[in-house]
Amino acid sequence: MRYAERLASAGAVVAIAAGASSADNHDPHSPETRVDNSFVQTLESTDPLIDHSLPDGVYIAAMPIENKPTENAVSDETEVAVAAAESTQTPEVVTATPTPTNTPEALTVEPTEVTPVATEKPQEVKTPTPEPTITVTVEPTAPAVLHEVTVPGVSSDGEVKENEQGPVGFESVLERLNGGPTKSDLFVVNSQEDLNEVYSQFNYWYGESEVPEIDFTDKSVLVMFGGYRFTQYEMTYINSIQDLGDRLEVEVVDIQPDFNNGVCQYEKNPSASYQVVVLDEKVDDLTPIERKIIVDNNCYELVETENGVEKTLIEQEVESPLEFSSILKSINGGLTKKENMVIDSVEDWKIATQDLHNGYGSPEQVEIDFDNEYAVAVFRGFDFTQEVDIEIVSVIDRGDHVEVNVVDTSPDFTTNPDAYEKNPSAAYHIVRIPGKYDEQKPVIFNEVQKVIEQ
Repeated sequence: MRYAERLASAGAVVAIAAGASSADNHDPHSPETRVDNSFVQTLESTDPLIDHSLPDGVYIAAMPIENKPTENAVSDETEVAVAAAESTQTPEVVTATPTPTNTPEALTVEPTEVTPVATEKPQEVKTPTPEPTITVTVEPTAPAVLHEVTVPGVSSDGEVKENEQGPVGFESVLERLNGGPTKSDLFVVNSQEDLNEVYSQFNYWYGESEVPEIDFTDKSVLVMFGGYRFTQYEMTYINSIQDLGDRLEVEVVDIQPDFNNGVCQYEKNPSASYQVVVLDEKVDDLTPIERKIIVDNNCYELVETENGVEKTLIEQEVESPLEFSSILKSINGGLTKKENMVIDSVEDWKIATQDLHNGYGSPEQVEIDFDNEYAVAVFRGFDFTQEVDIEIVSVIDRGDHVEVNVVDTSPDFTTNPDAYEKNPSAAYHIVRIPGKYDEQKPVIFNEVQKVIEQ
């Protein structure tokens, strides 16, 4: 009864009712089981005046009293709350007219049926099981804070700037084959501070680069990291940029040589290229970038210069053997001076053969159709022995030139000096090649020395 005493000390009239136990098959919450002198009203389960620790069937009703009434004085009609135990029946509210506190007469109670309404509580409401129906009023949250957003292509007064779709001009301010980050990336930079941070990621062991001062008012910077590569023949570079309205399309050329074609020889020498370009228009940092990659399998000689990486194409050699036929060949009777000739006219033929010794051939009897063919001649020159020779062994069309392969044979008398016999010679060889001679496709003589031991 300590809770009742605390209520009484707080200035409240307290009534204690002992209802029937559950064993009597009576509902302890019904009005019939309560003492007529108790003041009954439905309270919230969280009302601080109700003691929920009392045993089943015991109830406390309290009515606050502001001042003690005088004898025969009656206070205004007051509603008194009583804690009701859990019940499926609808709680009842009654109106009680109390007698003066100094008169121990019973109160007349008239029950009135009402519907309980949950009181709005700022804190979370916890109810016993089964949970009653509770109406919860949610207080509105704080209004959203609006942030000003600068939209690219729109001025502060809302006027749309000219940022038309189509090709975007750019200037490459830095391009290196080595020293970049090992991870591939492509992104937009819109402040000098961020650009300084980008340059700090480069490895200046391969060469220091000064950070350019950019006016970011109407320009942006595009940075591309090519990533780690295994050879110095590989790199990426920006070829073109298109503004598609909702995104940027960046065409990137990725040089990946085909090391199986014999042009580039694979040598493991890692590289990490990077490139920084300044755009002619302002682009938002969050603008999506669509990378269009073009793979180039050609082989280039890549050399870093002050203006970037110089890319020189190493052309693949075209090997197309040409059929040829021998016109004149001898170890004697040739020109005494070593010389190679291309003969594509009657006049050239006369000049080439006028000094030939007729005893070792008949050049005047040779007929050549210079509209459909031409001839090449090799002269070994004078030698003191006849154990020498010169011969055209193959003619190959290399695409941009014709290659004539010649074998020059001579003995090695150092191994056997006694084999040397002085007998002068002047070897030569003239062959016919099909097709009209093209001055734009020069003939290159490739001579191979062949030494025979005696």
